[in-house]
Amino acid sequence: MTWDDIRIACLQKMFLTTGDTLIEDSTTEPYIKSMPYVANEGLKLLSTAGKYIVKSITITQDGTDEGVNKYDLSELTTDFYSFGGNRVYYTDGENYKPTTYYSTEGKSVFVLFGNLAGTWEVFYNAYPQEITKDTLGTEELLIDPEVVVLLPLYMASQLYKDDDIGLSTQWRNEFEVARELLLPNVNIGTIEFGDM
Repeated sequence: MTWDDIRIACLQKMFLTTGDTLIEDSTTEPYIKSMPYVANEGLKLLSTAGKYIVKSITITQDGTDEGVNKYDLSELTTDFYSFGGNRVYYTDGENYKPTTYYSTEGKSVFVLFGNLAGTWEVFYNAYPQEITKDTLGTEELLIDPEVVVLLPLYMASQLYKDDDIGLSTQWRNEFEVARELLLPNVNIGTIEFGDM
């Protein structure tokens, strides 16, 4: 779904229109200008407390270090939110398999023994892409279909508060019920060093 599709769906909800074109006039312009902020707010609510955006990063080391090596994913990526269910895959160049031979520290630090050589693919939950006033209407938002349909509902609930608090509250309640039904797509747990 594109950014324009989401904005149109939001305006359709607020003004009960049926068109599929984004109309910017004196009625809709104040709402359209406020949409990036509330869209980002809704995306963060959905992607950090329900349906996670899962990405991965690869970490390679040559096994020549002593002690442990610590990799802070919040510094290595621009969108790190949390570890993705602690799913990690290891390859030595020949075999590729899941591994538990690592540890995590705090919210974002991935720890390996320095004497291990290979490449690890570390999955993590990511923050959603940022929407700004300069985001093109044709830009596709990289979120799951079951999440994107809730975004216009959240946006309308926030933007329409001054116009009709009753409708705004109803839309927010619908959004919260639907958000509760979203199931996280990973299991979150704690992993300690284990077998290679």
